[in-house]
Amino acid sequence: ALVKAQREFLLEDLSWTSSADLVAAAEENLAVQYAEKESFHAINVEQTFKDLTLCIDLAQLALTAAGKRQCSGLILSIAASYQEVVFECVGQSCRTVDICLESLRIHKLMK
Repeated sequence: ALVKAQREFLLEDLSWTSSADLVAAAEENLAVQYAEKESFHAINVEQTFKDLTLCIDLAQLALTAAGKRQCSGLILSIAASYQEVVFECVGQSCRTVDICLESLRIHKLMK
């Protein structure tokens, strides 16, 4: 079933100029669904992103509750570090998407 799904995954049908092409190719594609199931079977991606978003909200709540207490500096440091990590992750994700798109464009040109 996987081999058949991979054969039906036509790389030539898209221009591969934006992440929207990746989304369009992945939607309802059995090869992609299989890869996601095998690679991320233990991760609930939607819930993970909700939890990550909740983290910064909780840090902000803790900072507000701390007011001018001594612990507010530590909370602020944690929130700033967390935001830096998220910023780096977003940047790395964008670079990964760009590399994927470039490799798909090259693959399309070589066919």
